[in-house]
Amino acid sequence: MPNLELLRADHAAALLAFERANRAFFAGSIPDRGDDYFTEFDGMLADRLAEQAAGSCLFHLLVDNDGAVLGRFNLVDIADGEAELGYRMAEHATGRGLATRTVAELCVRAAAEYGLTGLRARTAETNVASRTVLARNGFTPTAHTLLSTGPGVLYHRVLAPPPVRPVGGRAVRQVQITFDCAAAWPLARFWCEVLGYVMPSAPDGFASWEASERALQPEQRGAWAACIDPTGAGPRLYFQRVPEGKVVKNRVHLDVRVGTGLVGAERLAALEAECTRLLALGATRVRLLAADEDNESCLVMQDIEGNEFCLD
Repeated sequence: MPNLELLRADHAAALLAFERANRAFFAGSIPDRGDDYFTEFDGMLADRLAEQAAGSCLFHLLVDNDGAVLGRFNLVDIADGEAELGYRMAEHATGRGLATRTVAELCVRAAAEYGLTGLRARTAETNVASRTVLARNGFTPTAHTLLSTGPGVLYHRVLAPPPVRPVGGRAVRQVQITFDCAAAWPLARFWCEVLGYVMPSAPDGFASWEASERALQPEQRGAWAACIDPTGAGPRLYFQRVPEGKVVKNRVHLDVRVGTGLVGAERLAALEAECTRLLALGATRVRLLAADEDNESCLVMQDIEGNEFCLD
C-alpha cells in the first residue's frame, strides 16, 4: 500500500528517478523543468528541504512499498492558514484512483496536523483528470485564470477540523448544490435574485466577471458560474454548462421558504406576492398545492431553465 511521506534527504535517488522517468509525460501538460533541474538536482533538493524546515512549504511523496516514488503532493506558499496544493503522478500510476485518495488524505492531514484552514489549487481548463480529482475532494472553482500553458481554473477548498462524531451519530457535512444547465450565468443571476445571494468577487486582476470571461477563448466562456449566501449560512450554488437538456421532472428541488410561520390566507398571500415577483424574472408558475389537513399551501414553480422549485 503506498504511503504519503514528507520529503526527506534520503528520498533523493527515488525522486530523481521519478522525475527522469516521467519527464516527457509531464512536459505534455506543464512546462518542462529544463536540463538544469537534473544537473543541479542535489542543490534543488537542499533548497526544498530548507523551505520545508522554515515552514513555508510542505513537500510530500507518495511512495510504493519498494521505495519507488509514485507521485508528488506539495503544499506551497503557506501563509495565513492557507496553502496552494500541487501534485503530479507517475504515468504508470495514473487511472488507479491514487491521486484522488492521496489528495483526500493530504486534506485531512493539512487540517489535523498542519492547522490549515483552506487550500487553493489551479489547473488547465483542458486537464479533465486533474479537475476531476479536485472536484471529488470538495474543491470548488472560484475563477478563470491564464496559466503559462493556456486558460486555467482556480479552485479553493475550506478545510474543517476533523468532525466531532456524536455518540451513536454521524458527522455533519457541508454541501454545495450543483445545477446542470444550458446557460450558467443567466441561471446564477436568476437564483441570486430569488434567494438574495450574490456572485463571488471577480478574480484578481479583473474589474468584473464579465472582464474575466472576455479573457477566455469563446468556447470556454460561460462554462460555469456560482452564487453564495453573503451571510455564510446557506449552501453555495454552482451552475455548470452541459450539452444535454432537461427531459424529466427533477427528483431533487429547492423549497424557498417565504411563508414560514404563516397559515391560511396570510400564507397564501405571501406565496402569491413572491410568485408575482419571480414571474417578472422569468420563472414559470406550475400549480398551487392547496392546504389540506396535514400540510399548508405551497406553490410549484420552475426557474428559467425549467428546474422545479417550491415557494413554501
